[in-house]
Amino acid sequence: MNNFLTKKIVLFTLSACPMGRSMGTVLREVAALFPELNFETVYVEIQVEEANYYRIKTNPTTLFVAENGRELYRLEGFHETNIVIDTIEKIKQKQMELAPEWAENQETVEKYFLYLLKDGKFLPVEVAYTNRTSIKAPRITAITLLVQAAVEGYTNPFPPGTTLELVQFRDTAGIITLKLITDVDQATLESMKEALQQTLSQYGVEQVELVLQNHGHQ
Repeated sequence: MNNFLTKKIVLFTLSACPMGRSMGTVLREVAALFPELNFETVYVEIQVEEANYYRIKTNPTTLFVAENGRELYRLEGFHETNIVIDTIEKIKQKQMELAPEWAENQETVEKYFLYLLKDGKFLPVEVAYTNRTSIKAPRITAITLLVQAAVEGYTNPFPPGTTLELVQFRDTAGIITLKLITDVDQATLESMKEALQQTLSQYGVEQVELVLQNHGHQ
């Protein structure tokens, strides 16, 4: 019977995903109520092997895991605290249909158009991205690729070492938080914003707000 009990809750999410962060807050609250439970977060773009081992398909996904490491159940997307607690109790009372055998994750090649500077104009550049998981997050992926892009003949306005910290989308607006290792002037800032605006316009984002964090302080 012990193998049927939840011993660990694992949150699989992208590091910049706001929904994943909100789900993490919920799960930490739940873990505080169940001292016997361990809680951990797996960032799928970094810990690819673990995401593929459990065949995660959706960002975010909450896994309920037995002591032997077996998946008992999963919740995909965001869920409130009461839903998570109810799931734990139903698993304990054997009232849940246990997890099916999920198909293996498949590596795919995705195409993205990034807007970079050439001769003073922003032009689309097609790049290929090898997605080693089955999790699709095109807007987050596009931003990540954009800030790190190095394409011959084009200028990337983002300083080397720029990383994506958080994205928040509300209707057609996007708030993008980036971490920089150097300061930038106003002209560079405007170019960064324009590159994001044009790249994200393909996904229905009409307005971009840029939040910058300098390395070493918020």
